[in-house]
Amino acid sequence: MSLGQNEQVSRRDFLKLSASGVLGLALSRLGVDGALARESSYRLVHGVEVYGLDEKIDTLEKAKNLTFEFDLDFERKLPKDIKSKNRWEQREYAMPKDKRLFQFVVNESIYHEYSKQKAKTGVDFVEYIQIHLDLMNRFSKQQPGLENFRTELKRVIVVSDDFKRNPVEYSKDIDAMWFNVKDERYEEKAWNYYQWQAERQESGDLILTTEEDRAMDSYKESVVLPKADDLLQSISDRGVGVNWALIHELSHHWNLPDEYVFDCRETPFKFKDFRYGTWSFTRPYLSPYLKALLFRNKKENIRGYYTDPRSMELDRDEVSLDFYGQVPQEVSFQLSDAGNFKVYRSSHVKPDYYSAKIFSDVQEVSRSPEGNFVWPKESLEPLKVEGKKLYSTVYVIRTSDGEKNKELYFPVSLFNIPAIFGVKKANYKIEFTGYEPDSAYAYTQVMEYVEASEMPVFMAKKSQTGEPIYALMAIPGTQEWAVWSLVRDL
Repeated sequence: MSLGQNEQVSRRDFLKLSASGVLGLALSRLGVDGALARESSYRLVHGVEVYGLDEKIDTLEKAKNLTFEFDLDFERKLPKDIKSKNRWEQREYAMPKDKRLFQFVVNESIYHEYSKQKAKTGVDFVEYIQIHLDLMNRFSKQQPGLENFRTELKRVIVVSDDFKRNPVEYSKDIDAMWFNVKDERYEEKAWNYYQWQAERQESGDLILTTEEDRAMDSYKESVVLPKADDLLQSISDRGVGVNWALIHELSHHWNLPDEYVFDCRETPFKFKDFRYGTWSFTRPYLSPYLKALLFRNKKENIRGYYTDPRSMELDRDEVSLDFYGQVPQEVSFQLSDAGNFKVYRSSHVKPDYYSAKIFSDVQEVSRSPEGNFVWPKESLEPLKVEGKKLYSTVYVIRTSDGEKNKELYFPVSLFNIPAIFGVKKANYKIEFTGYEPDSAYAYTQVMEYVEASEMPVFMAKKSQTGEPIYALMAIPGTQEWAVWSLVRDL
């Protein structure tokens, strides 16, 4: 096929050219700006491009062609010296630093069901998704340094119900993609078990709460969100709640991990179980650890889960999830009640952070001239599990003074947070309360994050619920405390 200077190339021809390896020549002759007019039609719904309403997307070829168009539009805007670079470098150059762009793909019957139900729920599909992204944006703004960080709905693609798996490939101009195959508003079990309900105050502030909070008698039964100019602000006037499960899954596309990997079960220690009790997402807030990681990701411009070579999904070959290895250069401990100080570190039975944990002891900890315990650096290095390097996610500190032993589960997140915020030398001051249960094996040790200003309310609530405080510690470089309590039969 010859290409004249003024010829236009169809989408089908471009696909053939791409497959034959002469696409670059075609683009250079045409000039990228004139190479391809967008062929697929879309409607603007609340300012968002929605594809597949006028022209059905019911074959894999149509879905692939759509992604091809998006990539061409993306490349058309690049300078010539950037076009020759790889996918990651192009995105590093062109994608907005303070934004993360999400794309949603949805089966057509689900999309239209939202519209049919709008009189009852007050939202169509685009509005429902926007409410969730609004809440994510409010979460991110709670972290200093992320005030201008935003997650935006780039586009929605409506596909045939015949697709049970997402037929749309990742294009270069998005950071994340989510496929909706069912209506997530009304299902009562599993995926949608928890819903956040909102109440708007006279001040305009929103109060979000869950039935789960009230059932657990949480000290934080509700979360107050200051008034904002977004769609979430009107949620109390609509017939839907916010789906915490969807928020949780979308957070992975911010490159945030599952915090429950810190939990421990059936260990050989005096408290056999440990619960990392941040309650992120099951309660309407983002934990200090996840906010710190989001701050890190934005600072280092780490983008989507599947669209960045430094992401959780793709960083697998050498050291997986390297933020676990981000620790202060020097670590020391002061304890209110300690003679000897011993450290145990976790590993895994499989090369997977979700697999069962096993613990091994670390050499005796030395003391500094000031009398502080100096944390052994080698315990912070990754271990090899079936050839794959994994970091320890949980440590156990054992102190003994004669016959008295105290044991404390210490998640690696408590090292990561200060390091992310620039703390080079971290001194951890752990205060044991002196409480020791008659039968420690019957208790689960729970660690929670508490803002310094909320400590009085938190402590009063624990006293009211009969959950004794075992130890507490201010987290270096932050306004947060780590508090360990004991819960029977958790």
